[in-house]
Amino acid sequence: MPAAKTKKPVAKKAAAKRKPAAKRKPVAKKAAKKKVAVASSPATKVASVAAKKAEKELSSANSAVASARKAVASARTKASKSGKAADKRSVVKARNAATRASASAAKMREKVRLAKVKLAKTQLDASVKAAKAASDAKVKDTSAALSKKAAGDVEAAVKAFRVKWAKQRATADAKKVAKVAKKEAAKLKMVDKKAAAKLKSLDAAPKPKKAAKKKKAAPKKAAAPKKKAAPKKKAAPKKKAAPKKKAAPKKKAAAKKKK
Repeated sequence: MPAAKTKKPVAKKAAAKRKPAAKRKPVAKKAAKKKVAVASSPATKVASVAAKKAEKELSSANSAVASARKAVASARTKASKSGKAADKRSVVKARNAATRASASAAKMREKVRLAKVKLAKTQLDASVKAAKAASDAKVKDTSAALSKKAAGDVEAAVKAFRVKWAKQRATADAKKVAKVAKKEAAKLKMVDKKAAAKLKSLDAAPKPKKAAKKKKAAPKKAAAPKKKAAPKKKAAPKKKAAPKKKAAPKKKAAAKKKK
């Protein structure tokens, strides 16, 4: 028999390298919601107490309704099994009790609703008042802070103004000084020039002076003959005054008194 062929060992395939699992992005935790502080007031506290009391009464009413409904279901089951009239009447009673419990629960639900509405109104009113108070306080604090800051700002502004003013004044004064210095420099230059000329004249040797010839005195011109003064006009002869009339001789004295 021919020898059986030996099977060559099948080379095991290298296990494929597994890709590293992608890192999951850390899920950002939702920031816990901050509980908003509910404004409180005396009216809010009273309304809150009333609302809690109404909710307790409603819870009791709901429990009564549930018990009544269970009683109805139990009575029906018993009546259906027994068929007795008494059990049927029990069903009617249980149903009536359940109806009354449901009506009472409905009233309590309305009471709770009204209590909650009143509580919400009081809370809203309290929040408005609290917001107004906070607003007034913020305005007051801001005013005080600005007043305090203004004092420092005034000092800084005055200091800055002084520095600026001093700089401008120094520039203006420097220009004035330069102008005066220029004028004085020109004056000194003239003084130096005159002084140099004077020194030069002083240092120079004096020249001998020549005797100056006396000039003959020029003959005086004969004085022009004075013009004769024009003869004055004779004054017109004054008219002779008319001779005064002799006063009429006084009438002789009245005849001597008769002897």
